[in-house]
Amino acid sequence: MMAAYNSGSNPHRQNFYGKSGKKPDKVYAGDKFTATDVLEEFLYDGEDWILYNRIIIPESGLPINLVGGVATDDGEIEDDVGTIIDDTKDFSNTTIFDGKIVKIRMDDKDYFRLIVSTDDNIIGIEPIAPSAEAFVVLGDDQDETYKGVVEISVIDKKAEGNNYSIKIIAGEGDATEASISFDNGLITIISATETNENPIPINTSTIKTLIEEDDGTSEIFSVKVSNDGNIDFIEDPVSFEGGSDGTIVKAGSTYVVMN
Repeated sequence: MMAAYNSGSNPHRQNFYGKSGKKPDKVYAGDKFTATDVLEEFLYDGEDWILYNRIIIPESGLPINLVGGVATDDGEIEDDVGTIIDDTKDFSNTTIFDGKIVKIRMDDKDYFRLIVSTDDNIIGIEPIAPSAEAFVVLGDDQDETYKGVVEISVIDKKAEGNNYSIKIIAGEGDATEASISFDNGLITIISATETNENPIPINTSTIKTLIEEDDGTSEIFSVKVSNDGNIDFIEDPVSFEGGSDGTIVKAGSTYVVMN
């Protein structure tokens, strides 16, 4: 007879107790087993029982249970730091895990990431996949006529920034100035014209000035000129790309801090 019993009610989050040599067989990822004879806690990752904690009884008499578990909420990514959130833990007064590696089991895959911080119920880690801003690069410094190159990036929009686009068209009329408009995610830049109504090629510096001084675009886009020069007209809108919200540690993912 197995010397273990189940105190859980959720079939995928069971808590077993017994001697270390009597781990149960009918288990699911996320199930826990406490070996009462050696004061060790194990987490089933879907394939194996992983030692995730040794219960230490300090002078205060309170058990320390900090080095593994199940994420209780979806994490976040901010300033290139991802988070594991576990409301059953309190990391407020410890830094012993900083610099260690945490193994995360999510969607049947294992991820190993560096721990960069711990605080409250949160472990800060290098993101599984970092977030990124959408951008577009216009121009070609190898073009014989148009040497300008400018990079326009979306500020703090991540994947949403991929919905933006830009076009640059020739101006019409007599002696008009270059202008910009922003509507439904599309930046439209219109070149200036000469007194004979011929359009004037648009310069990268002009593009930068127009975007940075327009109320509709200045707080959404940043501009970097890598090669000052003219840009050829772009009649068909060019989409921004590369924006990503990153990959967060989802609720229900198991994690183990590795020694």
